[in-house]
Amino acid sequence: ERKRKIVESSRSLAESVNGSLLLKESLLDE
Repeated sequence: ERKRKIVESSRSLAESVNGSLLLKESLLDE
């Protein structure tokens, strides 16, 4: 149960990092 929470939080963290990277790339493209 606890392990699952860690996986969920790390996954959401990875998604937010991924999103910020995509944002930076799109900003650089313009």
